[in-house]
Amino acid sequence: MVKGKSAHSAATPGIDYGSPVITGLIRGMLPFALMKLIEEHPRHGSELIRAISDMTGGAWTPSPGSVYPVLRKLEREGHLSGEWERTRSAPKRIYQLTKKGRQALPDLRQRLVTQLTTARHLIDDHLAALTHDSEAGDHGHQGKTVQD
Repeated sequence: MVKGKSAHSAATPGIDYGSPVITGLIRGMLPFALMKLIEEHPRHGSELIRAISDMTGGAWTPSPGSVYPVLRKLEREGHLSGEWERTRSAPKRIYQLTKKGRQALPDLRQRLVTQLTTARHLIDDHLAALTHDSEAGDHGHQGKTVQD
């Protein structure tokens, strides 16, 4: 599957899954997604990257440079524990969810729901304004001030 393409993106043509808005939303969900995947069973970083790519239908494959710093941060915070495992190719750090991590998941989920709900309202407001501007023939914010 081509990076950035998926069954979902084929069903919604014109969506740029590489845009800062879309990737920003997805990246904001990264700590929760990693913890939920690790809650299912212990995993190493490259396995988590593949799992997220699979979850998004290939629409987003996080880079190691975005995943590993989050894993290290979650480990420093005590939400994950990691142990090195020797493999034939190279050692891999296997992450497990700690008791603290399991206890933090409901709060993290609620914060994410709140943030996504807020984002949805902002997006709906902007879409309504853009649609109104388009229907009224207004190109941009001509004649409007910050107070409007």
